Amino acid sequence: MPSLLNKEKAMKNLTIQDPSVKISSREIAEATNKQHKDVLRDIRNLIEQGAIGERNFAPSSYINTQNKKNPEYLLDFHATMTLVTG
Repeated sequence: MPSLLNKEKAMKNLTIQDPSVKISSREIAEATNKQHKDVLRDIRNLIEQGAIGERNFAPSSYINTQNKKNPEYLLDFHATMTLVTG
């Protein structure tokens, strides 16, 4: 379970409107209390629908606790708000 401090930090990140600031899909999952796989699915759906444009996200990856590479997205403010407001 994510700590309250991490949730507060992630929620603060969601309110930053600086276009150079990116938030990861994992941070969004933590802040919204959703599973990361569900956030990835929602992002992919929004990309396919054209609601999130290429300039608003970047595919990325991270190393999990089993030392495996897993996908994530880095989203700008516009893409983050599109995602969290549905």
